[in-house]
This record gives sequence, structure tokens and C-alpha cells, in this order.
Amino acid sequence: MIEYEYKSLIVFFLAIVVMLIASVAIPVYGYKWKRYKGLAIGCVAQVVAVVVLFILIDLGYFTYIEWKNDRKKDAAMVTIRSIESHADHVDTLMWYIKDDGECVLENEGKKEDENSSFSYPISLFDVIRLNTASVCVEDRVMVKFDIKSKKVMATDYDAPAEVVNVDWDKVNAFIEKKE
Repeated sequence: MIEYEYKSLIVFFLAIVVMLIASVAIPVYGYKWKRYKGLAIGCVAQVVAVVVLFILIDLGYFTYIEWKNDRKKDAAMVTIRSIESHADHVDTLMWYIKDDGECVLENEGKKEDENSSFSYPISLFDVIRLNTASVCVEDRVMVKFDIKSKKVMATDYDAPAEVVNVDWDKVNAFIEKKE
């Protein structure tokens, strides 16, 4: 599995730290403006400003992550749906296989982990080219392309999987690409 990109998470935390440091200027300005009365107003304004800015930064960060995930899913050359049964629930797995050697897995039926305070909605995997017309993801998902008849056959642990979408232009470019 490819490690998730942590750059945007670091930028998120740095933005919060910068916001907290910059918010110290509010009470200082209040003190210069009206001494202790201004300091008191500045302290209240600082709390309000920090809460509002935190909400805005938080919304911006999660909107960016959602936009980035949607872009990755839209770049898929083939989308596959498979079902994974467990004792207490059933997961619907959406595999978005891209032509750049990356696969995005979205687990639509995943239960929230009680021990985890924060989890990413997707997982990233490497796509391994087996031959010119077939790929494999994590020794689990096998996809075979039949270019002449425009068919795609997919399996998940040797069980048939549903092919949801195929972008034949990307598939043709992938097959023509030499690695």
C-alpha cells in the first residue's frame, strides 16, 4: 500500500500554529487602543477570531482533501466494484485503477474504527502490470483487457467483480506504453 500524502496535513497544522501565534496581536492591539478595557475586549475577540479561523481552515482542508480524492477517482482508466462479506457487515469496495500505476480503493461500507480518531476515506495501492493486457492490484484484484472486443474482465480474490466504468482511450494509452 502506498503511504498517504502527509504534506497537506502538515500544512494544515502549520496554518493552525501560525493562526494561534498571529492571534496574540489582537489583545496587544486592544491594550494599545484602550489599555485594560481594550485588553479585555482583545482577549474576547482573540477567542472568537481563533474559533472562526479554525473552522474556516478545517473546512478548507477537508474540502481540499475531498477535491483531491475526486480528481484521483476521475483519472481512473477502469473502475471496479466488489463485495466483501464479514460476519457483522458487508463492504462495497470501489477500485479506481489509474494508468499511472496507482489504484485508489474506496471502501463504501467501512465501519468507523472506535480506536481511530481520524481516518482517510481512501487507500492507495500500486498497480502491477502482468503483461500488455492485464494488471494486478495487491495480489487481489486482477483485470484483463480485451481490446478487440472492448471487454474488461475483473476478479477480486478469484471471484468475479463488476466493471463499472472503462475509459478506453486511457486503456489504449496504457497498453501502448512500454515499461
